[in-house]
Amino acid sequence: IIGDISWLLDFAIIGFPKSGTTFMKDYLNQSNETYVYEREFCMKQPSDVPNLVRHYHDAHLKLQQSLKDNYKKINFGLKCPGVLYRKHDLNIYRKYFPRTRLIIGLRHPVSWFESFYNYQSYRNVSLPPTNQLIGRCGP
Repeated sequence: IIGDISWLLDFAIIGFPKSGTTFMKDYLNQSNETYVYEREFCMKQPSDVPNLVRHYHDAHLKLQQSLKDNYKKINFGLKCPGVLYRKHDLNIYRKYFPRTRLIIGLRHPVSWFESFYNYQSYRNVSLPPTNQLIGRCGP
């Protein structure tokens, strides 16, 4: 990538899985002043950045062209839960999108665990019984 691409991304909805990122994406997409890609758009390695550039450049052209007579600015964002536990993801934001505002989803740890456990169970992921997951953390 040659040149400044930071203008493509105004904000990113990040956090941990099951911390409200989908709700925030859906809420922001109700406005005609924001665009958030329908699915998760995570950049886990530098080679993922060109895909974002292609998609968001096309979205900028299409949406800004349709609003050129209204003089409205559309804020472009993406949703990617999991950024906070993958250090290299934040490095990609720092390098390519240093001015992007981060919306961070947080949730109480107990309700997060309950939701995440139920979600994984619903997906038929093999999980230990909850009574084996209760107790002290660490030694």
